[in-house]
Amino acid sequence: MKTPRFDITEVQGLVGARKVRWSATRAVDPLREEYGSNWKPNGLRILAKLVVGALHGTLNQNGAEFDVYAVRYDDIGWYVKVSVDHVIDASGTAAEQLYTISCHPLTGALQTNDGEVKP
Repeated sequence: MKTPRFDITEVQGLVGARKVRWSATRAVDPLREEYGSNWKPNGLRILAKLVVGALHGTLNQNGAEFDVYAVRYDDIGWYVKVSVDHVIDASGTAAEQLYTISCHPLTGALQTNDGEVKP
């Protein structure tokens, strides 16, 4: 079984605390296309479905690591790529946030720890 680069308990804690940053092109735009003005609550529900069983694997792109998941939500297979970023918040304090690089419908089937997820 593959293990995620970013601890799933930490990821879910950031989702629950709404400490999430979204990529416009590969996350916000596809979610808006599907859910309109309700994109954010639906996006958070998709992220809440991330578990080790849904892990496809970890990517290393340009020296940065990202965990890739495939989940089913609202009868749609979703491709989700995330990382945990260390940022400075508005008060100047170091904080963590979940950076959602991609959150869009699958374009093809993806193999996860729990099996194949189809579009």
